[in-house]
Amino acid sequence: MVIFNEVEGTVYFENNDKSKPVSGVTVFLKQINGDKEYTTTTEYDGYYYFSNVNQGNYKIEVEANTLNIKSLVTKNLPERVVTSKTGDTIILKDIVLQPKNNTIDSIELVDKPSEKSYFVQLGVFKKFESAVIVAKEIDSKAHPLKLYKHQSRNSYYLVTGPYANAQDAQTTINDVYSTPALHGSFMVDAIRYTSTDWQLMHAWGEQKSDTKELYYCQYAAYTSKKTIKPQLIKADFPLFTINRNINGKKYFLLLSGPHIEQPQSACSALTSRQINEGSTPIKKSWSDLYK
Repeated sequence: MVIFNEVEGTVYFENNDKSKPVSGVTVFLKQINGDKEYTTTTEYDGYYYFSNVNQGNYKIEVEANTLNIKSLVTKNLPERVVTSKTGDTIILKDIVLQPKNNTIDSIELVDKPSEKSYFVQLGVFKKFESAVIVAKEIDSKAHPLKLYKHQSRNSYYLVTGPYANAQDAQTTINDVYSTPALHGSFMVDAIRYTSTDWQLMHAWGEQKSDTKELYYCQYAAYTSKKTIKPQLIKADFPLFTINRNINGKKYFLLLSGPHIEQPQSACSALTSRQINEGSTPIKKSWSDLYK
């Protein structure tokens, strides 16, 4: 079995103490002492993403010709990016592009929003349940949490915030470093999570009301994980499992969601038949599952 890695980050342009994410910039991930090379382009919010990256040592290069600037200084490029043989999601520091000598006016720049403009990204998770386990280790009253899902990458992002300035965000990063699982926490612009690619899964703390209309569909409850067919947990069926103690007995619940409350329920009898479950799906709120 071949294990792949993911590498991601954001590119900004800075000039005269103003900055904005830059779209359309080509980013290369090139293997050091090897022939592997991956290419991607930044999205509207400056975000770039490499999937299916093999194990190895790589370097990042940026091609910023779309900015029509002859001389740019690139900051925060890592000396090397090391991907593991076990597979991982590697999140890099923001890459910053600046004019080398003179200031320019050819690109419309805006100040970063002064209000609630930063999040601290605490972790990226392939499994929904893993993100929830880590979230439970954090004091959500001190650090309000949000859990987002990126729709196309099917990954879960745990963040805290928003913060009005970078200093407050950095203070949180220092605080959460006492938790080993959060040593890779870093600051991101709040704009990242506003696109339609991101779905808010849940929020803890002061933002709890944001998710009051989300619910889940329970299709089955198993007493043994071996009973669950592996082919059910795949892209064709957007299902996941969590384990819960019910009346003193451990069960593995097969769920879909979260779903947004609408006139027609997302809990589908057709899905039940497709996974060979004859029972009617049960609608569950977040509090039902995560008391």
